[in-house]
Amino acid sequence: MTGTPENVVAGLARYRDAGARPVVARPGALDLADQRDQLRRLAALLPELA
Repeated sequence: MTGTPENVVAGLARYRDAGARPVVARPGALDLADQRDQLRRLAALLPELA
């Protein structure tokens, strides 16, 4: 999923609402620092899905 944080939350909410458990995230970055950054940004959005 790509886009603004709001777009990512909306997309993940659609999976959640459809019953997807768990959802697996795969960062689209080639180096470890960028992968960590993407995962941190994703983790910051998770409370909005609770």
